[in-house]
Amino acid sequence: MMTAKIDIDQNWLRGEYLDKHRSTTDLGNEIGCSHVTIWSRLQEIGAVRKKPRKNMDLNWICEQYISEGKSAPDIAEEIGVSETTIRRKLKKIGIMRTQIESKQTKKFRKKISKGNKGKKRSIHFKQNVSKVSSIRWQDEQFRQKMSAMRQGVPFDEWKDYVSFEPYCPKFNFGLKERIRNGDDRRCQLCGKSEILNKRRLAVHHIDYDKMQGCDEKPFFLTSLCSSCSTKANFNRKMHEFLIASNHQWTYKNRS
Repeated sequence: MMTAKIDIDQNWLRGEYLDKHRSTTDLGNEIGCSHVTIWSRLQEIGAVRKKPRKNMDLNWICEQYISEGKSAPDIAEEIGVSETTIRRKLKKIGIMRTQIESKQTKKFRKKISKGNKGKKRSIHFKQNVSKVSSIRWQDEQFRQKMSAMRQGVPFDEWKDYVSFEPYCPKFNFGLKERIRNGDDRRCQLCGKSEILNKRRLAVHHIDYDKMQGCDEKPFFLTSLCSSCSTKANFNRKMHEFLIASNHQWTYKNRS
């Protein structure tokens, strides 16, 4: 059975999009259809506002998606490419949809939490879950995939378990204290104070290179609370960009 085509006034659509510069997402929400439908209709009537950008700058896409909070459809519309193209570019540098566009994810988690609230799991159920988890972690490839996920790199680019790498000897308590004091004893991602953190702030290597300070490598360090420090171990490329952006340093995408 075919779905009836939504009737959209072409003159109205052209005026709203070209003259008032409204986004396809906004227009879709107003008339009850997807941004894809709006974009297709605009192409049909030749009302494309932007010209495709020949060279898409990954750093610019990251900045728009993370710092500016724009959605993939809005970025795609702005530079005249498909949403799939933007998704593919973001995925290439380790940024997945659910890691940024978390509103729906949070809403979903709340529903799951509400549904599970009050449920009592049997001892047999808990034992089965524990057994399955134990078996999975005994598999070397599974552990490698988990390590790659934490590092924020594709599995085929994974090299080693970085947690076992040594730190530069110059990365000592005195240096950590200078970094914490320089950051006003506050987390540089969420702003939480060391007092609220209830322990000394973690001193984080922004580019995840533990040998900073040795072999003529400069230190790039920042202070993070316990929560942000834990999160920074997942999707490392995204967090490196976020932290570097907060420090107003030039972020260079690492392939």
